[in-house]
Amino acid sequence: MARDPATITAHVVLNTRTLRIGHQTYQLRNIARVQTVAIEQPRKPHLFLSSLAMSVGIVFLLIVGAVAFSSPGKPVLAGVFFVVALVVIGWIFIKSKVRRSPRLLYALLLETTGTPQTVLASYDYADLSRLSDNIVKAIEDPPTSPQNYYINTVHGDQFTVKGHHNIGKQAG
Repeated sequence: MARDPATITAHVVLNTRTLRIGHQTYQLRNIARVQTVAIEQPRKPHLFLSSLAMSVGIVFLLIVGAVAFSSPGKPVLAGVFFVVALVVIGWIFIKSKVRRSPRLLYALLLETTGTPQTVLASYDYADLSRLSDNIVKAIEDPPTSPQNYYINTVHGDQFTVKGHHNIGKQAG
């Protein structure tokens, strides 16, 4: 089972002129675009190998089941074997499907005068979307007092996104 990256709580402060995320500060007047995007996690090669191994195992169980059913003297043993084989095949199928459906990771992108930069990544789309909306509101109408937000984020590398449809770093 794949491990989830470590999560931390990021402290975000919106002031009259700045946006502070952790130890990084951005001037609100320099932020050109704010967006929340879903990051698709690339498929890992071991998933193909595990599905290949599962297919070989299922074929093997079906061959052994066919041989057990063809023996004339033991129909009860063949029935028990068939039920056990179905349970094992179902368990393997369920385990493979659970492992193959990763949670979507969402990123908050800030585009300043340079290239877009991922400043926060989280599994909670609602939190990032709410923060994105509040940043846009602060750009249009700066708050009179500091606004504090706490977002559960995924701790990892920070990277710059360049180009069309790129999702950043894809190292395994």
